[in-house]
Amino acid sequence: MGILIGMTATLATIKVDKEVRDQLAKVARSRHTTMRALLADFAERATREQMWAEINAGYARLQQDPEQWADYMSELESWETATADADDQAAEEWPEYQQ
Repeated sequence: MGILIGMTATLATIKVDKEVRDQLAKVARSRHTTMRALLADFAERATREQMWAEINAGYARLQQDPEQWADYMSELESWETATADADDQAAEEWPEYQQ
């Protein structure tokens, strides 16, 4: 049996094992939602996890080259120094956000 997914007018059918479908249906029922919404949530979470995995892998590659890592850290430091004054100015301009 297929599961329909899609939040727009276009729907796609995917085939999953009956056991997987039943697991998804059980979780969806326990969360008082639909399998469509559950799958959309899972897809969003997987996308976010993938993005962070790629970011972390990029940092790991960068750290393997001590010179490039030092350059990166130096650039970060310069940004922190440059934005310190801007933060003080913003606090003065928008005191309602300082509560």
